[in-house]
Amino acid sequence: QKDPSSEIGIEAAYRAATTQSLFLNEQLPALRKLNRIIEVNREHRLAQGANKLIGDILFSKLEQYEQAIQHYERMLEEYPDDPNRDEYAFRIGKAQFHLLKFDASIKTFRVVAEKYKGSE
Repeated sequence: QKDPSSEIGIEAAYRAATTQSLFLNEQLPALRKLNRIIEVNREHRLAQGANKLIGDILFSKLEQYEQAIQHYERMLEEYPDDPNRDEYAFRIGKAQFHLLKFDASIKTFRVVAEKYKGSE
């Protein structure tokens, strides 16, 4: 139970990171915990949720748009069946917009509109 790579250790780290991000506004410690979960076991059932939360923190909380773009691009590659792919692609376009990369943003939004027609 004291082993951070055990099932209980990974669950505890995930819950602690979620609490730090959502309720305590401690984004950097939350990112460290989430990255550690992924380093310990990429195939763990919480790894995809940890990756999603990392993207949310980079994009929404820290406004680190370059890093968010890179992160969401990796997620699109790593999780082909993720039901949130439309949101990741949209956030890539929005991050490009915030970085004043308007041509890239328009191109990305066109892809989103074409590829995810049924999406919000």
